[in-house]
Amino acid sequence: MFENMPCDLCASFQPENGDEWRDAARRYAVRRGQAIGDIAGTDSWCASLATGILRIDASQGAPPRTVGLIFPGQIVAHPSDADPCGTAVVAVTRSDICLHARDDLRQVTERHPGVRRLLLRSAFQTLAETRRWMLVISRPRARERVAAFLVSVAGRFPTSDHDTFDLALSRGRIGELLGLSLETVSRQIHALAKAGLIALPGRRHVKLLNRSGLGAVAGMTFRHPSGAVA
Repeated sequence: MFENMPCDLCASFQPENGDEWRDAARRYAVRRGQAIGDIAGTDSWCASLATGILRIDASQGAPPRTVGLIFPGQIVAHPSDADPCGTAVVAVTRSDICLHARDDLRQVTERHPGVRRLLLRSAFQTLAETRRWMLVISRPRARERVAAFLVSVAGRFPTSDHDTFDLALSRGRIGELLGLSLETVSRQIHALAKAGLIALPGRRHVKLLNRSGLGAVAGMTFRHPSGAVA
């Protein structure tokens, strides 16, 4: 499974301000397949993911299509104005989130600069990851895209002890992210296994056998969630 990380917003808040923070945040367990909007309602909100994985689905056109992932430690926000793409944030696995109503969070950030700095840093990190993801889906060949996806996911594991991990997403969802068919994703995953770069202990389980070789196919280096090269 993916590495669990503490809620960055909660960790940044000073203990002496705990009562105020509890008024601004609520911790929720989100079941697999449940949309954050089902919990938060239609109001604008900001959520910090503590454990699990979330996906971003765009419903512009039919059927809805997965266009992004949220990992532990990341922050996702839903604006109050109209969303032209009709995006929804859905739990891929059983997840824990800290949910903050936008108005309540705004009041907290006005009084506590540390929280405001954290949100700004998170925005820059999200921008950097978005740019990196654009490199993944812009790869000209299907094998490069699939390898780059595996490198991006495996970068969540900072040590060799985590060389085996669960993809969590179905191959169909991976295909949506990469602009490939389910069959192409499956074919390329098995090709990488045949090349000795990965092993497949189970349908959604991957074991890294050759990190440098997989990175060479992907044209990417492994990175920790912090951005450091693994």
